[in-house]
Amino acid sequence: PRTSSEAQAGAVPDDETISAAEQLDAIGQAVITTDPSGVIVHWNAAAERLYGWTADEVLGCNVAKVTVSEVGHAAADEIMAALRDGVAWSGGFPVRRKDGSTFPALVTDAGIYREGRLVGVVGVSTNLGSAIRPLLERSTDAALLLRHDAVITYASPNVGLLFGWEQDALVGASVVDLLHEEDRPDLGRLLDDVVARPGAHPPAEVRVQAFHDWRWAEAAFTNLLDDPTVRG
Repeated sequence: PRTSSEAQAGAVPDDETISAAEQLDAIGQAVITTDPSGVIVHWNAAAERLYGWTADEVLGCNVAKVTVSEVGHAAADEIMAALRDGVAWSGGFPVRRKDGSTFPALVTDAGIYREGRLVGVVGVSTNLGSAIRPLLERSTDAALLLRHDAVITYASPNVGLLFGWEQDALVGASVVDLLHEEDRPDLGRLLDDVVARPGAHPPAEVRVQAFHDWRWAEAAFTNLLDDPTVRG
């Protein structure tokens, strides 16, 4: 029997011990664990809902073949390089569902180490569009979320209305490709400054591809790379 102090502390009887799998399923975000080579060893219920694959279908498969889109492989390589160096990685990049559709994900990956040796990787992911949509979709502007290397991880619906861009086609592409060649060097220097300093930055005028022509646009940047909801 439990003592009164145990009852007050909320101790759990042996027959009600909460398993690690139950704890991971309760998080509500997709949790995927792999070995160092990327083979999936755990896939929680939220991962099933987010990616469309059941745990039985993906256990023993390589996570890159299951979830990483063609345009996301560079980010996947960057993640593994960071983890091998003992550094956790967080950011947005495009991933793939079972049905072949892609979506921008906000991913945090951390290595599991024993005596300094990487023995596994645990990753938590969520739909980046769902996380930031309330912030961006009320705006009348065309909003793009960029990684530190200028790769687009999310585009708001107004990109189509204002510029004729296909929202889904932008994910995984570089914003530089949308700019006039003569404006790219100046914007590159501006982006370097944005990445170096958090917060809002003065707007810049650039020529962008729009409806099969070039149009002037005002581009305003805010560095939210340290914001765990945005990371861009």
